[in-house]
Parts: sequence; structure tokens; C-alpha cells
Amino acid sequence: MAGKRIAYKVSALYFGDKPVGGWTAAEKVRASGMTFEENYNELDTTDNGQTDDSVEITMGIASRQSKIDGTLRDAGGLPIMGKSSSFVLDGKAIAATGLSFEETYDEEEVSDEDTVGDGTETDVTYAKRTSKISAWFKDTVARPVAAVAKAATLTIKTGFTIAGQFIVGATSIAGQSKGFFKIDLTGNWNNCVKTIPGFPVTGCVKDCKILYKDGAQDKAVEGKAIITQVSLSADRKSEWKFSFTLKWNGTPVETEYAEV
Repeated sequence: MAGKRIAYKVSALYFGDKPVGGWTAAEKVRASGMTFEENYNELDTTDNGQTDDSVEITMGIASRQSKIDGTLRDAGGLPIMGKSSSFVLDGKAIAATGLSFEETYDEEEVSDEDTVGDGTETDVTYAKRTSKISAWFKDTVARPVAAVAKAATLTIKTGFTIAGQFIVGATSIAGQSKGFFKIDLTGNWNNCVKTIPGFPVTGCVKDCKILYKDGAQDKAVEGKAIITQVSLSADRKSEWKFSFTLKWNGTPVETEYAEV
């Protein structure tokens, strides 16, 4: 049987604590793009027993990860627009033209004899959280003080916030002959509190399933995974976009499609 191509529109991603009765809409993550990647480490086992001049390669264990992209949405499922966002630093609002937030955990491979199958296992420790704020460079507005942590809040939308101490580490002011000067501020968050309702939990091992097509038996990959990196960004003319990377722990179960 040749099989049929799978349309992306019938797929789904589930991430979180899987209920006893099975996955529900509460754990579903709306995504505009998904990947599943598997890479084995190669072991060169060539010796004098080779019968030709080929190198002998044996596969060791596999690292597996997925990358997910999508649009950040509110509780009603509506896209969150960049025009609804704001950034306040040291009590002063910055009229931003673009905002971003990134969270990257320090990862460590912790595979051992308890790791399921031939896969690797990943755990995390601390997370580095950064933001970039872009704005027009204005005559009577002093640029924010660098290298000193100040209270800040990035409001994506009411109820969706990133707050803590923000320290500007890099400033870029640039202009061209037919335009206006812009300023970019890049900095780090200290003691950061991230409040994004409905967004998958990061830095914790959870149940995960990529459903390619459902049926009497789904074509899917399912197991344990941990989100280790997140990126959020928007400008005044766009919606908020997200992307995140998750690492699969152990060997997820892959099933083939069977019709209902």
C-alpha cells in the first residue's frame, strides 16, 4: 500500500500532564509549524576484520528534539497583536516599535541506565532571559541607563506579562540618510516572573504527543519531553509569534496509522 500524504491541517500537538482518560483540548497547543528530528551519534568501529575499504559505523544513542512555531493567542483563541503591548523601564514607558523575549535554559544530558530505550535524557538548571526593545530615537527622551538593573514590565496584553529587574547590556543607535534614527536596547532579566496563560510550561519534563493523523490507531509520536528554549516577538504591525524547542527524553513511542 503506497499510503497517502498527510496534510498538516489534520495534525495536533499536546503538551502537559496527560489526563488519565487521554488527551483533551486543554493540553492542545495550536502551532503553525512542527518538526521532529532524530540524530544518532556515530561510532567508528573499523578494525582489521573489514573485508573492503569501507569504514564501519555503528550507531550509539539518539538525541531527539522538536521545534514548534505559532501565534500567541489569548484565552478566547484570538491572536495577540503587538499594538496591544508596552514596555515600562524604571517607571518610564518606552514607545516601542518592536519587542522580543527569549528564555534559554542551561541543559545537561543526564542519560543513565534508567533512561528508556536508546534515547538521551535532558534536564535543565538555570535560565537566561533576555529582551530586545526597538524604538524611535527622540530628541527630548534620554536613553535608558545601561549596566544598572531597574524594575521593568513587558506587557504583551493585559494578564500576559514579563516582570522583574531588567539590565540593559547593549545599545545600538542607527540612522540612514532618508530615514530617522532608531534605538535598540538589549538586556537581561533578573528575578523574572513570566505570566503567559495557556502557554506550555518550560523547564519541566511533561507528557508530549505529536499527532500526525488520528485514526483507530494514530500516526503519532508520544513520550516525555522538556521545553528548553522559548522565543516571543512582535512589532506594532504584527501579531505575537512564538517558537520553542523541546527535547524528547528516552525513546518516544511511534505508532502507525490505521483507519477507523
